[in-house]
Amino acid sequence: MDPIRPEFELLDSAGLEYHRWVADVETTFVAKDFTSTIKPSADAAPATEKDKAHALMFLKRNIDPNLRWGYHHLKTPKYLWDALDSRFGNIHDSLIPQLNILWNEIRFLDYVKVNDFQKDMLQIQARMDFCGNKLTDEEMIQKSLSTFTTSSMILANQYRLEVDNKRITTFSRLINLLQVAERHNEILINNNARSVGKKKVPEANHGKVNIGKNPKGKRARHSDPQPYYP
Repeated sequence: MDPIRPEFELLDSAGLEYHRWVADVETTFVAKDFTSTIKPSADAAPATEKDKAHALMFLKRNIDPNLRWGYHHLKTPKYLWDALDSRFGNIHDSLIPQLNILWNEIRFLDYVKVNDFQKDMLQIQARMDFCGNKLTDEEMIQKSLSTFTTSSMILANQYRLEVDNKRITTFSRLINLLQVAERHNEILINNNARSVGKKKVPEANHGKVNIGKNPKGKRARHSDPQPYYP
């Protein structure tokens, strides 16, 4: 295993994913038994110098190189952990305006693939949740249906009817239905890509032994063909 390979996505220098990064680090430190290196507790045994060194290397390996250079002078994992918290702990205050813009601008009609739309919607939802502004399934469903293309309004209204009748109650359910419809459309497009009637029909004698071949597989010799007169 490559010793310098990051365990997960790096914390970028803007700190946009700080809260996700913190959750990843805390989970990993529980597994590695490094939690006491960043959160000392009177109930737990003090962290060893070896554990502190491993924890510090882990933290530096999983942050953006620009951040790494800015904090290279910090010699313990707790100092680095606290410094990052001081810098990014309240970043949600600056994130909320950006997230509101992303939420207002995202439209289903701008995406070619349903999965790409789902990915961006879930990222906005997760970041909003980190900032204390939770997006509900109802809001995400309405955002999706209200941004269909004009040519797909009939389909959007059909889904709205399903929502009104409580047959679609979650964003994931709507996405599943859209993905099924997308696959059906791809099948229809592929089937219609070939012109009608262009499929080759096997010949009637295909696979039969040619009578004109001798037992060794060579064609028998014949005299010049005689003209045929009807």
